[in-house]
Amino acid sequence: MFLENLEGIPLFSQRREPLSNRTNAFIKRVFDLLTSLFLLIAVGLWLFPLMALLLLLTGAGSPLFSQRREGLSGKPFTVMKFKSMNAAGESNFVQRWMRKTGLDELPQLFNVLFGQMSMVGPRPHTAGDGATYAAFVASYKIRYWAKPGLTGLAQARGLRGGGTAARPEMLEERIRADVYYIEHWSLVLDLRIVIETAVRTLFAPATLHSN
Repeated sequence: MFLENLEGIPLFSQRREPLSNRTNAFIKRVFDLLTSLFLLIAVGLWLFPLMALLLLLTGAGSPLFSQRREGLSGKPFTVMKFKSMNAAGESNFVQRWMRKTGLDELPQLFNVLFGQMSMVGPRPHTAGDGATYAAFVASYKIRYWAKPGLTGLAQARGLRGGGTAARPEMLEERIRADVYYIEHWSLVLDLRIVIETAVRTLFAPATLHSN
């Protein structure tokens, strides 16, 4: 609910986020389709086989693995990722580089294409991480009001890193960025975040992996 003031009388009304508007949601979906198709053709056709070959040659085993994450309204779905660590939680130099740049997440372009994710939105978490984070930050579940994204405002700002070792203050800052994005969505904001993410990936990769 949203608290408004009418001539001194407090009134509660239903929150209206930009993406609750069907026109805005349609514009965002078209942007997702065009961008994911372009990247899959322009980048995926040569980069995906190259990364898979590098993982095989460096002894990583199967180059891909799947994982269940929470999506729109908290509903679970399956994401694909390049394998960036083994069963013991260890990574070779290629896998560490992939995690540092976030390139291990690129197979999720197919999730964007199929409508399970968006190019921009809150990063999808596992059910376990979601429950842990919701206990720390009261506004956490607002993230469920939008499709999860391949990248997001938090990632564009360099707020990456998660799991049980995430610092509460960083976690809260990341959630605030996600909530701000949902409440202030615009196509221009999506374009800016995509560009900033690309620049950060190329010139200032994170030291921690994003969730």
